[in-house]
Amino acid sequence: MRILVNFPDPAERDALCNMLRLWMELTCVSADLVTAEAEEAGGPGVCPVAFWDLDGPELPPPTWCPPDRALFLCSRDPRRAIASYSFHPTGFLLKPVSMEHLQKAMRQCSRLWFSALIGLRSTMAG
Repeated sequence: MRILVNFPDPAERDALCNMLRLWMELTCVSADLVTAEAEEAGGPGVCPVAFWDLDGPELPPPTWCPPDRALFLCSRDPRRAIASYSFHPTGFLLKPVSMEHLQKAMRQCSRLWFSALIGLRSTMAG
């Protein structure tokens, strides 16, 4: 699984990526964290989960709307939550994102990564 982190501010991006790494360790989920720059350099790829900074210069593309993906929009301004509805996000998170809110967000989209975990478990048991 790949998780896209589109945060233009390096400090905010690193903080979220570190929290995601900790979440992966705690939940035994294996995922690659991909930044927007790496995504562009590596060509198109499917990232079923994305964390997008609404305070940044670019908005999420309409391609993040399908039900087989999860889009979490993040902002320091709680009033941006209402404007985010037009993107049909899976959730809205206030920055800085706390571990509690990150865990809740990832539970919302567990269907995207849980099947891979079951596959890994059955492979190890077999």
